[in-house]
Amino acid sequence: MHRRSLTNPHWRTVAATVSWPTRSAISPIRTISAIKRKRLVLQEEGYVLLSFDEEAWRRGYRTHPVAEEVRIEVHEHLQRRLTELVTSGSRVVVDTAFWARASRDEYRALLAPLGVAPVVYYMQTPREVSLERLERRRDTRPNDIVLPVGRAIAYMAGFEAPTPDEGPVRVIQPGNPSTADRAPTH
Repeated sequence: MHRRSLTNPHWRTVAATVSWPTRSAISPIRTISAIKRKRLVLQEEGYVLLSFDEEAWRRGYRTHPVAEEVRIEVHEHLQRRLTELVTSGSRVVVDTAFWARASRDEYRALLAPLGVAPVVYYMQTPREVSLERLERRRDTRPNDIVLPVGRAIAYMAGFEAPTPDEGPVRVIQPGNPSTADRAPTH
């Protein structure tokens, strides 16, 4: 499970959300109210949310995929912020696709010296559901960015589902109310 050190005051659960590469299934129904509900649940549980899409949006990027240098810049910012928050004792959720194991491993390596074993929440969403949700996107907010269908399909083809040999993984099925709107647990 989690690596917990009683002598390490910085140990906290850190959860990384994962779904199809488009993250179209973080909430069972991708609406503003679902996003607000997710934030509220996390805030009530004491989590800080770090979101790739929100950070890119804040920086003025309205199309995806962003350029490679922008992707690196945003991830570096998220990683710095994650390290600051975990070191200060905060519990954090990193909201990004983590479609490749290498990206999940990068965040694990960042957190290991702090005594943190992040939990990956894998939003196991059928391809057709992800594509349907992407079709409804309208570029109205960070979690509503239009992604070209061809790009989404390419991401899905290259998606590396998380496995238990990587570390703690929780699989969330679409439409399962017992897990969809819960904050991560220790």
